[in-house]
Amino acid sequence: MLGLPPSANPSADSQSWVRKILARYNPTVKLLLEDHPWNFPATRVALERLATTPIGREYAYNKPADCLRINMVNNTGNTADDEVPDYDDEGGQILADMDPCYLFYISSTWITKEGSWPQKFARAVSAELAALNAEVATKSAQKGVTLEERAEAALKKAKTWDASQKPWRRLPGGLWAGARRNGMRYRTNG
Repeated sequence: MLGLPPSANPSADSQSWVRKILARYNPTVKLLLEDHPWNFPATRVALERLATTPIGREYAYNKPADCLRINMVNNTGNTADDEVPDYDDEGGQILADMDPCYLFYISSTWITKEGSWPQKFARAVSAELAALNAEVATKSAQKGVTLEERAEAALKKAKTWDASQKPWRRLPGGLWAGARRNGMRYRTNG
């Protein structure tokens, strides 16, 4: 993406652009993982209730140390559960009025699981790193602008791809859900 020859041994390479990419690698991956409620690195855990009772809530649970981003909290452990319970995220704890409590989150362990990333996410990481290091590597401000646009497009494609990987779920029966499928707007016979 930078238009430079690949580095044979990045950890031993002394070129300034290689050193800058290596220094920015983990923070960039962490930033992109925190940026979106990705499906591919999502982890589901049942939280263990703490003995202490928080002020204003019935229960407290320790948030996992590797939690980068909370995708969902509920009391069923089901990702299709669309009820949005009220909870607080304070001081490394989830405070809620529910027991049990399930947490769906992005784990920091995915920062170093490059071989398990979808190719679209890997491309977004590469594009972001190229955009961050364009001026150092190429000495061209215009190349930096172009690479920033490519990074934005790559991230958008990765998010779209990730969202499309959720399983298809049939809408529930009934008049309300049926109106969504068979409303006047969608009728083909008049």
